[in-house]
Amino acid sequence: MSTLGSKEIVMEKRIIFQLNLPDGKSVETKAKPNRTIGHVLKPILDKYAFSMDSIVLHLATSCELINLEMPVSMLDKQRVVIISDPDTATV
Repeated sequence: MSTLGSKEIVMEKRIIFQLNLPDGKSVETKAKPNRTIGHVLKPILDKYAFSMDSIVLHLATSCELINLEMPVSMLDKQRVVIISDPDTATV
């Protein structure tokens, strides 16, 4: 049995979603709910050498494109598919 005594515990909600990258990799992502999708994805895309300007994304359950300015909370427990956009991709 353990006691917390005078310790304070803060529980913060996190949004968890799965990213399917254009190269076939899959990344589980956690984010604070008050951030935008673009702010959450930027460092991940940079790490895997993808440009924010050359991708489009949608939910695996829908073909409707996702706006990067939307809150990341809309992606909770979803699978997001990222596709290289051939119209904007640079070679």
